[in-house]
Amino acid sequence: MKIVNNYSIYKKIVLLRVDLNVPVKNKIIIDNTRINIIKPTIDYLRNNNNKVFLLSHFGRPQGQFNNSFSLKFLCQILAKFLSVDKVYFASSLDYQTIEETKEKMNDGEICLLENVRFYQQEEINQLDFAKNLAKHFDVYVNDAFSASHRNHASIVGAPQYLPSLAGDSLL
Repeated sequence: MKIVNNYSIYKKIVLLRVDLNVPVKNKIIIDNTRINIIKPTIDYLRNNNNKVFLLSHFGRPQGQFNNSFSLKFLCQILAKFLSVDKVYFASSLDYQTIEETKEKMNDGEICLLENVRFYQQEEINQLDFAKNLAKHFDVYVNDAFSASHRNHASIVGAPQYLPSLAGDSLL
């Protein structure tokens, strides 16, 4: 298995699939285990001057935008937990939004992408969706152990179009 710590990933644009489907009550995380699990991989990628784009799902919005399932509220929480000044947020997975965000970011910074399950193509593993998503990035890292059994575009589709590695939580 190709593991993130066994490869030199330096100054790349990294799509990091994580599981931020954390238990929340009134926008407060009541168990941060899933964030704890991904921290070593994020730290490794940041320390190697990569731009890190976190891709996750949250809840079951059934392929439609639903503000109650937006990941935006996690940006400040992640910034504090990861000891960074800011976590960027990309409100869409469209070409322009991702490209503009990449331009704003410096090496070693993090962007949280909006909930991938807002797109019907995710859960049906539509390869065109995966291909269009992958074209923005240099490397794919899967650190979403708890979601890795899913036949979704962000788990099995995107790795078909990018060099792919396992994150620490898959060890």
